[in-house]
Amino acid sequence: QTVNEKFDKLDLSENFDTSSGMWTFLANNENLFLVQDGEYILNRKTTVSPFAVMANYAYEAPAFKMVTSMKIEKSLDENGSIGIIFMAQEDGKGGFLFEVNKAGLYRLRQITGSSYKYLTGDSKTGGWAKTNFTSPINVYNLVEIKTANRKYDISLNNQYLMSFEEIAYKTG
Repeated sequence: QTVNEKFDKLDLSENFDTSSGMWTFLANNENLFLVQDGEYILNRKTTVSPFAVMANYAYEAPAFKMVTSMKIEKSLDENGSIGIIFMAQEDGKGGFLFEVNKAGLYRLRQITGSSYKYLTGDSKTGGWAKTNFTSPINVYNLVEIKTANRKYDISLNNQYLMSFEEIAYKTG
């Protein structure tokens, strides 16, 4: 692990008990996004195109620890996945996307303009890599991401998964 900062200040906590106004709510033929029973539910009804929801929260930090949980309950697409974007750049042309899929694989991709660069796996595997740390379908995956000094540590379900460095982003 490469990030040794002490994170003792809470900047944001979201438990989805009520609508905070930070998240998109949407109901149409392709998507249903809503807050219900302490969860932000994203029900994608299309398998054709990916979709990202960005919080309405302007916070640019050079160092932070983010902890979240996410699960896949069902998926129309056999390759269904869920992920979290972090270090998103203001121009929308940079950041990272950490994902887990139905098959218990994970991947990390860097957003580079309008495409992605695989930081795990390779193009043959679509960036997907194996781990024993993912939870099965219908069970939460706890994701912890720490960053400081342009270094990153990712833990999955309280198990250290990987570290990497990227000098391009000062804040995100």
